[in-house]
Amino acid sequence: MKKLWRLLQNEYSKQFRKISVVVIAALILAISFAAPIIKDALWKSSVYQYNPITSEIESLDWQISSLEQDLKDEGLANGAKVNELNIKYLQEKKELLEFAQSCNVGSYDDWRTDSVMGLDTVLRNKLTYQAILDGYLQADIANALSPEFDVGEAEKLSPDELTNLVAEQEKALDKGRGIIQNNNYKIYVQTLKQQQLDQISELESQKKSFEEALAENKSDQQAAARVSSIESKIQTARDLADLYEYRIKNDIPLNREDWRSVTLYSIADNLMVANDAPMAEEDFTMQYAWRIAEGFTYQDYLDQFRSQQLEALDNIQIYKHSLEVGKPEYKQAVDATRRNALDAPSMLVLTTLFCVMIASGIVSSEHSKGTIRLLLMRPVKRWKILLSKYVMVLSLGLGMAFLSTLLYLAGNMVAFGASDLANPMYTIVNGAVVESSFFLFLLRDVSFVFISVVFAISLAFAASTIFKNTALSVIFGVVTCFASTPILLIAGQLKLKWVMYTPFPYLSLSGYTTSGGMASMLAEQFNMTAHPVLGAWWLVGLSAVLVFLAFLTFGKRDVKN
Repeated sequence: MKKLWRLLQNEYSKQFRKISVVVIAALILAISFAAPIIKDALWKSSVYQYNPITSEIESLDWQISSLEQDLKDEGLANGAKVNELNIKYLQEKKELLEFAQSCNVGSYDDWRTDSVMGLDTVLRNKLTYQAILDGYLQADIANALSPEFDVGEAEKLSPDELTNLVAEQEKALDKGRGIIQNNNYKIYVQTLKQQQLDQISELESQKKSFEEALAENKSDQQAAARVSSIESKIQTARDLADLYEYRIKNDIPLNREDWRSVTLYSIADNLMVANDAPMAEEDFTMQYAWRIAEGFTYQDYLDQFRSQQLEALDNIQIYKHSLEVGKPEYKQAVDATRRNALDAPSMLVLTTLFCVMIASGIVSSEHSKGTIRLLLMRPVKRWKILLSKYVMVLSLGLGMAFLSTLLYLAGNMVAFGASDLANPMYTIVNGAVVESSFFLFLLRDVSFVFISVVFAISLAFAASTIFKNTALSVIFGVVTCFASTPILLIAGQLKLKWVMYTPFPYLSLSGYTTSGGMASMLAEQFNMTAHPVLGAWWLVGLSAVLVFLAFLTFGKRDVKN
């Protein structure tokens, strides 16, 4: 054991006498610390420099100028009425946005930005009713203002009714301006809640008419599908109305700097998915023609749809629990320390490349320099010599992984603060929300990805021992780090689902961690199911085989010049 320990010390001494090794190790650790700080700075600069109101006004100016030029073009005389309506709409929209801008609206985090953008529908409705009064043709109105608006039905109304509707829309615009000017989010939320209640009444009426059609003809599949779709929309509207009421009662402002508000937004998004109804097979055939040609079936769609619904239901349960206990889920936390720190496993690619570089030359360089004879002249068994080299690279990789993770975590604490780290991580176990430590989550992810590091080291080490060629060993190790993505893309395009049971998609496991999205991407784009645990066992088994071959070769091979 003492001899093995001395050999290990000697290997460390040889490696860290090399300036290049020390410099590269220092750079990796420095990058690990600086990466989250730089990422945060870039994100803030891009977000806060972007003003959606200003950008929209600039776009409107360009569109108005372009349409005015078109009106001067005699060759476009047939589209003059459409252009006139378009210009009127764009000018009024610009005036509305300029009013919002005068109220200091435009920040990415300001709820009034969404509010003023939401008034676009009201503006279009007002101009549509006014255009009917002014005698514009139905086709021109539809092309210019409201392609989804039933202009034909509105044309049946009397001039007095249309005038009243114009006045109602103008009142709604004035109310919206007042909400923006007074910065009163509660009135705005109450308006949103009322919109959902009004939508429920309208949907109930539509549902009744389809139910009547279904009662007359029970085999009418289209009517049955419509009823199911309307029921899901009604449920969503009710749930959204309840969320708005919850926001008002608990005094939660429409502010993306408040994690409770972000959580409510996320619940609303997931409700859309959870309450949605799957499309009928006829609609699926029309909308997914390109994927059907690639082998995507209606049953595949239903399986994917149900999986997304179950995921949405789990998310809703977790988000509601976080509101109850007063501790944000990691994706909703404003400080974002946990969310960003969970990207630490992706930084292990630098550690992998560093260790591959060392493992690739740790044996082959002894042969190329001729020092292998001096090494074997020692009164130490060959397997101990080789074991000391392998253990050195593995322990170095483990140490670098540990240090880079700590520094990456420290960088995130500098960028986002440390308070978020005290909050728990939530998972669903047997239908219930379970809380656990964030650090256990991070340790689990890093340990899981470290299996990829071990495999890359083992491959480079075995190649260095068997082939005695440093360049070839480096190529093997580096290719291992980046081969998964092209293999998956090729397999996905060719529909080779069996590839997911091989080790090739899992050569880099960082895409299958808590923050990784590789599994969901494969399911959505290629309808392929990932098996990361199986992949990890593949890598462990292959690592053992590679190391065994390395020891077998090193123990029996004669040393030649």
